[in-house]
Order: sequence, then structure tokens, then C-alpha cells
Amino acid sequence: MAIALEVIAGAGGFKVISDDTAESGVEYNSIVVMEDCEFTDFEINGEDVLAANGLSGVTIKAGSFLPAGVNAKITYFRVNTGSVIAYK
Repeated sequence: MAIALEVIAGAGGFKVISDDTAESGVEYNSIVVMEDCEFTDFEINGEDVLAANGLSGVTIKAGSFLPAGVNAKITYFRVNTGSVIAYK
């Protein structure tokens, strides 16, 4: 289990994801938005949280930090437009 500083620092690595790309079968600690983007799917620990977290139909601005939360992982998402960096 990673310590908090390792999670914040993205010590597990990262991946850049852009326009109309889905990431499934993954476990990310956080996402940083590089270009304004919209998500069409967003799951934390296998649960759809797109609407519950206010991401449905919303443009997320570049520079936004989206953490999974304590003891949680982002397990699936689809970027409709824009680009993000997902950190493990």
C-alpha cells in the first residue's frame, strides 16, 4: 500500500489519455486535466460516479485535480474531448 506522499507524487507512474479514449481495467489515484475536457464515463472502485460527482455534461477546466479519494481508485473513465494525465 502506498503512503500518502507517494500517491500525491504519482510514484506509481502515469499515462496521458485524450479525445474519445476509454481506460478500463485500471487503478489510478488521481487525474490532472491538461486540456479542458468532458467525461462520458467515470467510475471509482467500479461504481459509476459521473452524475454523483457533478461530471455529467460538464466541461472540466485545464489544471483541475480529480482525486479518487482515500482508499479508492479510479477504475474506469472515458474522455470525450480534451486530455488528461492519469496517475497511478
